Amino acid sequence: MRHCILMTVYKDINQINRIINMAPDNFDFYVHIDRKSPIRVGDISKRAKVFSEFKINWGAVEHLKAFLLLIEKAYASGDKYDFYHLITGQDFYACNFDKFEELLQKEKIYVSYFSLPRKGWWHGGLDIVKYKSLASKYDLRQRKFKLLDILYYWWQRLFTKGRPLPSYRMYGGLVYCSIPGGAINWVLNSVISNDLLCRLTNSTCGEEVFFQTIFLNSPFKNQVVNDNLRYTDWSVHCPPKVLTDEDYDKVINSHKLFCRKIDSLVSKNLLCKLLAMLGLSLIH
Repeated sequence: MRHCILMTVYKDINQINRIINMAPDNFDFYVHIDRKSPIRVGDISKRAKVFSEFKINWGAVEHLKAFLLLIEKAYASGDKYDFYHLITGQDFYACNFDKFEELLQKEKIYVSYFSLPRKGWWHGGLDIVKYKSLASKYDLRQRKFKLLDILYYWWQRLFTKGRPLPSYRMYGGLVYCSIPGGAINWVLNSVISNDLLCRLTNSTCGEEVFFQTIFLNSPFKNQVVNDNLRYTDWSVHCPPKVLTDEDYDKVINSHKLFCRKIDSLVSKNLLCKLLAMLGLSLIH
């Protein structure tokens, strides 16, 4: 199989280049650098095609737009990929490269999903589409902007009807997924994908409804597997957990393609073990 890795990055250049340089020749890389990042295009491994068009705040739809840009560039290249994998610079491989062939079935779409509305998830989740957010303008992790965004949300609920919901059913889940080459044209050019992307303008966490909704309302819906093949630990107070060497067995036994989050310093011992599993050694 030929694999296209689509990666959004903003820090930890050693880890970013490690992901790229450790991969075999049947892996190609398209990388988007957050425009707020000090990382420059020339810092990234020459193996990758690199872009930097969007300033990405937490939860803003620009993260989704960055992935869609990478998908568009890779698809337009004319190279035929069996799978497109969406990851970040804080991911790493969770299995031997040969196991990619075992875990992936051609034409299957690997994306986690659940139906909306869902109790306890973003006011049920449909508010992501219905009400506007300030995430594209401000960093909502800062208290003053978070409070401003909450006030803006409640102002819309009290004094407007919000944006109309789409006629199609909505689904939620993580943006990180693995998409077969045969479904990429649907991502870029289908009516529903273009409609939903417009609806997600000025949203918070719009990326967490996009791929699930467009694929489960598509001719590909019977090919969707409710598993994104990523190992992530959500058990900590501020998830996801930065993985360490104590997580090695869980990662290896998860039968996933990738694991996250990984940090060059905090995860150094884990990286040594994962690289040994791949038959490689830690350079940085």
